[in-house]
Amino acid sequence: MYNFVIIHGTLGHPFENWIPWVFKELKSQNKNVLVPQFPSPEDQNWENWENVLLCYKHFFNDETVFIGHSLGASFVANFIVKNELKAKKLILVSGLYQNIGIKEFDDLNQTFFKKPEMLLKLKSQVKNIEAIFGNDDPYLTQEILNDFADLCGAKKTIITGGGHLNEASGYLAFPLLIDIIAN
Repeated sequence: MYNFVIIHGTLGHPFENWIPWVFKELKSQNKNVLVPQFPSPEDQNWENWENVLLCYKHFFNDETVFIGHSLGASFVANFIVKNELKAKKLILVSGLYQNIGIKEFDDLNQTFFKKPEMLLKLKSQVKNIEAIFGNDDPYLTQEILNDFADLCGAKKTIITGGGHLNEASGYLAFPLLIDIIAN
């Protein structure tokens, strides 16, 4: 079984931002961690990403913690609902659930935005939902970030000067995420 599943975002990969650091920290605690590579930008769509994660579905249980960054947050939230999974925790890092007004991203992300009311089911499937985002994200407005967190019923942690909580914002390590995981 996987204790943790970390999902990257659009144009992303498992070896960027804080993901390798969090992976190493969790592995040092003898945790089983999955960080799959999803197709992006080529072949990026809901169906292809879902097919990747479905290969691992039998390794998830109600004690699994899912962590998604940016588009990865909305993807994993939808994946949990659609596949009727139970989970210990869902952590949404700089998550979104709508177009952001940047054509390159909006075109790639379009198939991931399902019916928003779907996400209302999360509270019955996940024991603890948390959203972490910066107060100055250069891509996502505070309205987009707050709306997604509210839709998921997430407890919010807003980081002053956190940006998009990625490498460009200085996030190669993420101790606060480790603290949130532990609580």
